[in-house]
Amino acid sequence: MAERKQIGIYTEMPQKELYAAFVYLSNIINGFNLLEEKSKPNVTLIYTGLFKESDIKEIKYPYLETYNAPDVYKSSFKRLVNKISRRLFRKNILPFFDSKFPRNLDIIYPANTRSEIDYVKEKIFWKPDFQEKHYPEYFAKSYIELFDKNFSLTLNNPNNTLVLSSLDCFNDLKKFFPEYKCKVFVLPFVVFMNYKPSKELSKKILDKFSINAPYFIVPNQFWPHKNHITVIKAIKLLKKTHSNFKVIFTGHTSTNRNKLIYEELIKYCEDNDIMSDLIFTSFLPKNEQLDLINNSICLIQPSLFEGWNTSIEEAKYLNKFVIASDIAVHKEQLSENVLFFSQKNEQELCESMKSVLDNRIELKPFNYNTKVVEFVGKLKILFNL
Repeated sequence: MAERKQIGIYTEMPQKELYAAFVYLSNIINGFNLLEEKSKPNVTLIYTGLFKESDIKEIKYPYLETYNAPDVYKSSFKRLVNKISRRLFRKNILPFFDSKFPRNLDIIYPANTRSEIDYVKEKIFWKPDFQEKHYPEYFAKSYIELFDKNFSLTLNNPNNTLVLSSLDCFNDLKKFFPEYKCKVFVLPFVVFMNYKPSKELSKKILDKFSINAPYFIVPNQFWPHKNHITVIKAIKLLKKTHSNFKVIFTGHTSTNRNKLIYEELIKYCEDNDIMSDLIFTSFLPKNEQLDLINNSICLIQPSLFEGWNTSIEEAKYLNKFVIASDIAVHKEQLSENVLFFSQKNEQELCESMKSVLDNRIELKPFNYNTKVVEFVGKLKILFNL
């Protein structure tokens, strides 16, 4: 039997709001579970940042090892010395290097600029979206300039492979970096869940938030492009004709991109007397969030921009109806059990919510396993398994 391929999966979480990237990479490993036994690779999960041991233990894969990479930039002394040396000699004299970093990898994904991975023959890069191009106001100019410089090095190497999560992302690549030379692989991701619904769990979560009416759910972080305000304006309109409903908002209520956004939304709700119709849960354990989605009458995804949306995949997995903004990637991601609304049009969203409350929608059975099979097939091609 041929030796198993050695794949390193690298994930960072410097902020809790970036947990979604870890979920994405966990689903890559979960996809390996469905390969034929002889094709399953050895995987080393290399992680750094704000991870809990429980996060790592949730991943179940028979050929998994883990490595908690230290922060090589943590030493203030080393940073100061290197800052001086770069000015004098244009290089670091104390390398930012982890000598214990895994040295047996055939492939690293997603590849990055760490010098420890220079030895790896096959580097596969990932760009989840081009948010910095669509919303540059949320990023420091210096960050964008440095990123573009490093990203261009990736794109200009024909031996590199770049993974994108949607055809919409691919269109952005061609728009913003038309001279790219690397190989491009479009891999729309799927979700794998340990979630098992139960009456006991459902009662517990409904009681926890005192939910006593049919409800919509909006499972987004409170980032400006997530477009919560359109949902809240639609609720104001909906109250004129319907009273027996709630809308639940999950996700972190703070962000560096606009620290006032949550307070501004709350003030709007209070000024328009709709607070009693809303429930804000903040960040939830995954099983609690999934149970809220599963017991909802509909998931609303109002975002103005996405690379490929996890909550929509979760709704598809749970066979839930979705109301989504009409951005291109949502139309790529959803073909049935959906109503689209013009992304900043609260009246259209209100009418869609009315259709759900008045039972004027048809929820068709959806076999999510077909998407999982497609995903696993693409993993085999991407990693040559």
